[in-house]
Amino acid sequence: MPTISSERLRKITTTVFKAAGSTDEEAELVTDCLVSANLLGVDSHGVSLIPEYLEMLKKGLIKPNNKPKVIHETPNLLLLDGNDSWGYIVAKKAMELAIKKAKKKGIAVVSIRSCNHIGRLGYWAMMAAKEDMIGIITCSSGPAVAPYGGVDRVLGPNPICIAVLGKEYQFLLDISTSMRASGWIRERYWAGEKLPPGWMINDKGEPVLDPSVKYEMPREKSASIPFGGYKGYGLEVMVDLLTGCLVGDGCSLFIHQTKHREYNPTLIIVINIATFTSIDDFKERVDFLFKAIKNSRKAPGVEEILIPGEPEWRTQRIRSREGIPFTEGVWKHIVSPVKEELGIDIEKIE
Repeated sequence: MPTISSERLRKITTTVFKAAGSTDEEAELVTDCLVSANLLGVDSHGVSLIPEYLEMLKKGLIKPNNKPKVIHETPNLLLLDGNDSWGYIVAKKAMELAIKKAKKKGIAVVSIRSCNHIGRLGYWAMMAAKEDMIGIITCSSGPAVAPYGGVDRVLGPNPICIAVLGKEYQFLLDISTSMRASGWIRERYWAGEKLPPGWMINDKGEPVLDPSVKYEMPREKSASIPFGGYKGYGLEVMVDLLTGCLVGDGCSLFIHQTKHREYNPTLIIVINIATFTSIDDFKERVDFLFKAIKNSRKAPGVEEILIPGEPEWRTQRIRSREGIPFTEGVWKHIVSPVKEELGIDIEKIE
């Protein structure tokens, strides 16, 4: 099992995307988004996405160095067109503009259409949190998930994220509304591992434990399922309404039925804490809440109660020191397409 330092992984990833046509600035942003996900242990949104992105670049679905375009703007609101550029570039621009507007007006809402994959939502929500604001972001995607009680892929994994910083503690809720994000199924597939029960079903509603069903059989033969039954299902539909339906890309069902281009229509909300209360008072209340949670009585067998985001930050400290582990299968599926498409042997990049 190879273990790669974050420094080397950054060098590898930046080299790949520069060779694929991106400027230094663009390649470095994409690299930071991917490697930071691996450092946190969110490998579903890390460098294993490189082959998928190379394929999108090859097909012209991602157009390097394109810039997003403003469609409509008010002091509090903005509609941005991604212009088929890297989703990371669009999300960064959108969050920067949302923060700027919230500083002036207290709250800002930014929507994005025609936007490629924006990756781990926590990366963007934390931008707002670090400016003493509350960052909220959600997006929809192509169909991968069956509705509660159904078997057809008509909804996306549709993640939801919110970031808040206290003085001592930080909170980051970044969750897929499916049982697991699709990237985790890809990781299991490449690693040659089975899926746990409850992640996927087949077209008869039976559990799927073999991830090859998702990748080697017609898409109508399997689907992910919502987390929490009807509650997760309700959130998935809510995200479609607030993103694809609102900005014009269309919901996951529309994409499913028309074979329309799959985008990541996105909604960003930024709340300026200082508009409501003093930042110091807010952070004291946040820390009081988190301390009360962590010091509350534990169930039998539980050693510690964690705040959402805490496991990932602990993983980041370990992986920053010890390196990022990959299974042989996952690493092979990263190395091979890079060599085939770009002629780069990343094993030789030190």
